[in-house]
This record gives sequence, structure tokens and C-alpha cells, in this order.
Amino acid sequence: MKMVSLYREKLRQAAELISLSGADLWITYVRETSAGSDPVLPLLMDGGLTWQSALLISPAGQSIAIVGNYDADPLLHSGDWDEVIPYIQDIEPILLETLERLLPNGGRIAVNYSEDDVMADGLTHGMYLNLQRMIGDRYELFSAAPTVMALRGVKSPKKLNGFAVH
Repeated sequence: MKMVSLYREKLRQAAELISLSGADLWITYVRETSAGSDPVLPLLMDGGLTWQSALLISPAGQSIAIVGNYDADPLLHSGDWDEVIPYIQDIEPILLETLERLLPNGGRIAVNYSEDDVMADGLTHGMYLNLQRMIGDRYELFSAAPTVMALRGVKSPKKLNGFAVH
């Protein structure tokens, strides 16, 4: 029997929380994470990302990582993500194609910004503007802060077992 990783458990928890949030999708959108990472990233994956990357989680539990070609292998080998889509030059066409596939009628997308909680405020203003320019008015962006805060507060069974006294 294959062991479920801590990251896979967190992705499942995230999907459950997203389904309660009213979001049609949650996107963690980052770049050059070694220079300043989104605080939610360590909950979703191990390591960092170099190129613009979009980590998508649907309320139905589908997890998709759109990452630069050189960032794809660790995610592919982890087995945590349902789909890993590498790109070579520009994330925009692949991200838009994926959004069209997941949300053909538009929808509400939660992204990581918050006026009150630094741990839910990982999307830089420049990246927010970049994402907004790409998607236009077809999708509504709103704060994923309640989802992020809840995800940080929910401990996975794997993590709890690690703290168990034997």
C-alpha cells in the first residue's frame, strides 16, 4: 500500500476547505520563490519554484501544478499532484487553457492576498496585476485568506501521528 504524503493530505484538506469557501478554484501564483516565497507554499509542496508558477486546487480535489520546465521533475516524482504541466517560455497560454478546461463558464478564483494576515498574503501586487491582466474579467479574483488560515490550522492525521506519544 502506498503511503500518502503530508503534502497530498494537505492538498485534500485544501480541496475540502475550498468547497466550503464559495470558490470555484484556488490558485497560488508565484515566481522566484527563493527571493521571497508565498507563506502557503510549504503546505503544498517541498522546495521552491523559479519561473512563474500556478498551483491550482479545485473544490472537487483536482490539483494541477503549472510550472517552468526545470521545476517540473520534483513535482512529478512526488506523486502529490494530479497533473503537472511544464512550460518553456510563457505560462499565460497554458494557464488560460487550463482555466478554460476547469471553468468553461468563468468563475470565482481565490488567490493569496490578505489585508490582515501576513501568512495569507503571499501574492505580490505585481503578480496580482499580472494574473488579473491574463484572465481579464472572465474570472473574479478574491481573497483566499479564510481558506489559507483554516488550512494552516487543520493538522493532518500524518502530522498528528508524528506527535503521538507511544
